Amino acid sequence: MLFLFYYPTETSKTLGEAWWKRVHERQLPDEPRKDYLLGAGVRNQLAAIFTFTVNESNFDRLKDITAPTLVTNGHTDVMSPTVNSYVLYQNIPNASLVLFPDSGHGHLFQEPELYAQHLEIFLRR
Repeated sequence: MLFLFYYPTETSKTLGEAWWKRVHERQLPDEPRKDYLLGAGVRNQLAAIFTFTVNESNFDRLKDITAPTLVTNGHTDVMSPTVNSYVLYQNIPNASLVLFPDSGHGHLFQEPELYAQHLEIFLRR
């Protein structure tokens, strides 16, 4: 599963393995495993994404977003292709774009401190 979130370099894979360890070290021995990747919320989110993306006229609505929008992505994301981030950035009037090098979909987990810095800069605007 890590290949979906992390770029296939040693650095990225090592950071991905560290993230996976952090996730599981917070689980108590008797605590039942949570299906955070399989639950109804995730299924509904994926259904909404697919429904939105198959109708190209939805992309015309991006220009109507007036809220400041932070778009972040890894430079090589196989789950949500990086080119989609450029589409959002180019079509949402008040968008900012941050691409993380040597990373994929899990960029925010791979470099959480750096991600938080970019988020803080965005929120202070």
